[in-house]
Amino acid sequence: MPARWLQAKLIKRKKERRAWARPFTVKSGIQPNRGVIQQYQRTAKGLGVEEARTRFPSVAPGRHDINDRIEEILSQFDDPLFITILDNSIQRCRVFFNSQRTCWIIQHVSWKTREVRLSITYASMDRARVCWEQSRVTWKFKKNLPVG
Repeated sequence: MPARWLQAKLIKRKKERRAWARPFTVKSGIQPNRGVIQQYQRTAKGLGVEEARTRFPSVAPGRHDINDRIEEILSQFDDPLFITILDNSIQRCRVFFNSQRTCWIIQHVSWKTREVRLSITYASMDRARVCWEQSRVTWKFKKNLPVG
């Protein structure tokens, strides 16, 4: 029989080992579809956008495709009119609307962070104004301005 001090060390090591995190080795039996995962990654990076649109129509566009989406949204308006709410050296805020006054979009440009944001489409000016005043605007797209 070993010495008591040696037994105490062994017991202490066993207790410490129980406290350590064990590696996750449980296998579920489900194999991930590597092709789908890689396609999601390429879509998120903005690569393979055309392939992604055909295979995954419900997936959000990648960050390189956002510029096209902003232009696409603003082109939905026949004659985009706007009202400037705020315009100073730090930021500019405009509300774009169509001639029938059925679609209202808030555009916020921050000159300090060099960022442009577009809100979701609101059905009325009152709803857009209330959301802006309460700082509860739901931003749909964000784009960084080029430096220079």
